[in-house]
Amino acid sequence: MNNNILVTGGSGGIGRAVCKYFAQKGYSVFSLDVNLPKQKINNVVDIECDITDENCVKSAFQQVSDVADSLKAVINLAGVYRMNSLIEMEYDAFKRSYEINLYGAFLVNKIFFPLYSTGGRVIIVTSELATQKIMPFNGIYMMNKSALDKYAQGLRAELSLLGIKVVTVRPGAIDTGMIDVSNQQMYKLCESSTHYQNNTKKFYKIMNSVSSKSIAPEKLAKLIERAVTAKRVKNVYTINNSLLLKAFSLLPEKMRNLLLKKILK
Repeated sequence: MNNNILVTGGSGGIGRAVCKYFAQKGYSVFSLDVNLPKQKINNVVDIECDITDENCVKSAFQQVSDVADSLKAVINLAGVYRMNSLIEMEYDAFKRSYEINLYGAFLVNKIFFPLYSTGGRVIIVTSELATQKIMPFNGIYMMNKSALDKYAQGLRAELSLLGIKVVTVRPGAIDTGMIDVSNQQMYKLCESSTHYQNNTKKFYKIMNSVSSKSIAPEKLAKLIERAVTAKRVKNVYTINNSLLLKAFSLLPEKMRNLLLKKILK
């Protein structure tokens, strides 16, 4: 029985929780991350790998293929959160954000494809923001996740011809320290921005008030397991999505921008 699972971003908060969850369920887990975790987990093989580096991903593939002839599922979790102004952020930061959040998934799925088995699953975790209209200062992250979501759709259409299911998971807020990260990035933007210091402070307060309350990463891990094991799997799964954010996104663009201008001014 093939119980081999590959997880990208397996040392981070969500990734580590997913690795631990599947390991406890009896799966053999291979975890890829640019940083090795401080604590080991039984049944989890940690591989140091920068998924934006083609040679590094090829090396990781060789390590996995030496001990596993196929993978039951590949869970694409690796990503980075960015909050910045689209006219003030550095080009290298803009490019690097796409490399981690999008290009890395492309490299992993391309290079590890020889291990994908018929009937296997590819899980691509995007965000509830992936299908929503762009918000100020969160644009780079939403653009990354929207592009990743489209990539998942394209990969689903192609791999379905080969008997491999591709599943998109769009979670809302997960309790992994992301709020602390967004706080740090917003404070940094407030300090460095020439044009938006007051706007960013107001924007952050609003985002905190309308976002869903965060849930434990184990709940997301359980949902991902359902996507891996379900006989009649859905194309898309969601969890803890914010109804207020979704409703705001449904407003006409002109109305949204007028409201934002009034609120953030």
